[in-house]
Order: sequence, then C-alpha cells, then structure tokens
Amino acid sequence: MILKERTNRWARLRTLLVVPVMGSALYIFAQPAVKQILSPEATTERVTKNDDDSYWRLTQLFTYEAKKSAHFLKGKDIHANQLCMNKENKMFFNMEYIDMEHLPQALETLLYDAATVRPSRIEAISYSYDKGASEQEIAHMLRCVRDAYLHVRQRIATTSSSKGTADAESLLPMVVTRADVKNYANHTTPENITDVTAYLATTADNDSWHELNGFTLSELKKEVSLLANSQAEREETYRRIRLEPAANCPIGTMDDVIQTVEEGIGR
Repeated sequence: MILKERTNRWARLRTLLVVPVMGSALYIFAQPAVKQILSPEATTERVTKNDDDSYWRLTQLFTYEAKKSAHFLKGKDIHANQLCMNKENKMFFNMEYIDMEHLPQALETLLYDAATVRPSRIEAISYSYDKGASEQEIAHMLRCVRDAYLHVRQRIATTSSSKGTADAESLLPMVVTRADVKNYANHTTPENITDVTAYLATTADNDSWHELNGFTLSELKKEVSLLANSQAEREETYRRIRLEPAANCPIGTMDDVIQTVEEGIGR
C-alpha cells in the first residue's frame, strides 16, 4: 500500500508536475457550466464490499505507483498533462473540455503512443479540481485514469515484443499526481458532517463494524486514533476503515475527512 519514505526524486517530480498546471488553472476553474457516534453495528455487506474504486483508495494507489516508478524516470522527458474539474463538474483535459464518455479513449491513445512511439517521454497526469465539485465525479474521473493505465499496460504486455507485466510497467510508469486544489465554490466543510459515513471495524477479521455519521472532525480523529492504537501496523488500520460519501458530497468535505483519518492513524 502506501510507502513510508519520501525521496528527493519524488519531491522533485511533484514540483515538476505542478508548475506547468498553475498558469492555466485560473482559466479552467473560473469557467461556468456546470449526531450519531458509534451507533450499533452497520450491515457487514454494505461496508465489506471492495472499495478499490473509492476516491480515497485511488489517491493511495497513485501515491504508491508514482513513488514505485521513480527509478524509471531517470533521463526521461516528463510531460504533465492537465486534467481538471471545476465547481460545475465540467472536466478539462489539457485546457479543452472533455466528457466522461470520451476521456478513456483520449487517455489510452496518449499513453499508448508515449509507451510505444516516444519511449523517452513520460506522459504524466496532473489532476486538480474545485472543492465544490462532486466527490463521485472526481472518483469517476480518477477511475478513468487508473483504468487507462491498466488497459494500456495489458495491451503492451500481450504484444510479441514485450517481456510481460514488468516490462509494461517500466515502459508505462503510472505517474499521477494532484496539483493545487481551487475553491471558487467557496466551499466550507460543516462542523457536523453528514455527507460522509465512516465505518470502523471492531474486530480483527472485519466481521463487525461501527457506523459514524453526523460527527465533527475532532470526534472522527479521536475514534480513528483509538482504532489505530489497537493495531500493530498502520496498513492494517487502513483496511479497517471505510468512508462512504453521500451522492451530493463535495470533494472538499471528503478531503477534510480523509486528512483527519490519516492524522488519526498517524501518517
């Protein structure tokens, strides 16, 4: 899961990807378009489902993959592609409007060409959004990014000249980072959060859960800290927490919840 060391190379990579985005962010995001704590057990079926597609897990995946890929970047020309979503949930890819239907093909074409035609060039994805954008739409956007990398890697791995999955990963490292977040929507996370439900496993085998809703960030941090202190490993704590946003949850609220959970775990 999450790697614990931050290397100088990783720090330089983040700087390299963020700088090209800042000059155009103002234009994109300004565009118009578009108390119950520790309640009785939540249903096991609802919270034990695979949540690899969640916004939180996707951001963890991208952090891990970018660090893992750092040694593939030496001597390569890194080009940051800008993927942004404004407060009206309108998406822009390299300054041009694009919808969810056409994003996967645009990404896969870009990534496949980079891996097979221009192997000396790394096509990185630098994403950003407005805090007022929908968490569900942001998660959908990031799933498209992840799936594009995985599909292209699979395509490379099955070619006659490829050496398999490891070769595909070296030819197409997954370099996806978050640029500066905007707040043209003037989003403010409420004191009592009802847009996100947190589930905390109360047993080691995750067969019993407690549900938290209508909590404050300080209350959430306290409960997560108690859970983390009962675990031997930080990664085990991550596996025992689920975050379920409501359909209309702003991404700004989800970010604050995630930050609080990670502080409670001790990241």
